[in-house]
Amino acid sequence: MKQTQIANKLEEAKDVKEVFEVVKDVVLDTFAIKRNKLTIAAGDLETNERFILGGFYSQQHNAIVINRKVLNNIKKSN
Repeated sequence: MKQTQIANKLEEAKDVKEVFEVVKDVVLDTFAIKRNKLTIAAGDLETNERFILGGFYSQQHNAIVINRKVLNNIKKSN
């Protein structure tokens, strides 16, 4: 997938779920890796003035957890 295609899909995404689908497509195209039943969730992760955890992957739960505080800040800036 070309960068312009990725950028267009991200611009057209209406919510986090659609962005997540673009990310999964890019990972599949780039690394030929696909995780069945991979999910995305939001959580309240710790932050301070020196450290911000944007998200993490839980192999045990096969889920990507995104920091809800970071998502809210992104929403406010748009």
